[in-house]
Amino acid sequence: MSTSIIDTPLERKCPPYPLPGLVGLAYAADAVVIGAIKEKITSQLTEGEDFLFSEYEVVVEDVIKNNPNASIELNSAISVVRPGGKVRLNGKVISAVVYSFSPFFEGDRYLLFLKYIPQTQSYQAFTNASFLIEGEVVKTPKMSRPEHNKQAFVTEVKDAVLGERCQAVVLN
Repeated sequence: MSTSIIDTPLERKCPPYPLPGLVGLAYAADAVVIGAIKEKITSQLTEGEDFLFSEYEVVVEDVIKNNPNASIELNSAISVVRPGGKVRLNGKVISAVVYSFSPFFEGDRYLLFLKYIPQTQSYQAFTNASFLIEGEVVKTPKMSRPEHNKQAFVTEVKDAVLGERCQAVVLN
């Protein structure tokens, strides 16, 4: 006999299926938070000197999906890395720009999908899932609508996180 999500006890908890892209992002993310960029900590090259990244301190305002391996508390500061930045090497400034990923600026607020890096106890921001929040608007330039109402978008993301769990139900 086949089981569907509708037939399961999760039925009352599962939202209408949110945007598939958001469900995929929720599945891939170890954590999803809303936070403000407090400061840029550093920009540096990786050990192999083949990749430049920047590290930021982010103050967490809301936790939409928590990391079970490294719980994130409200109002805590977490370290978030992202590709790109500037470093001085042998007296010269080297700059890397990722055009599909606008730079973070101190004071800006974001809804971030994050991957945990256990070795450094920091998080990597997803290039395609770092959404700038300006007042009551969320900027989503890579999606079909470039702007969303903040509350509606946050609800969609919460539904995606819940939907990711609902889709994990084994169907036989």
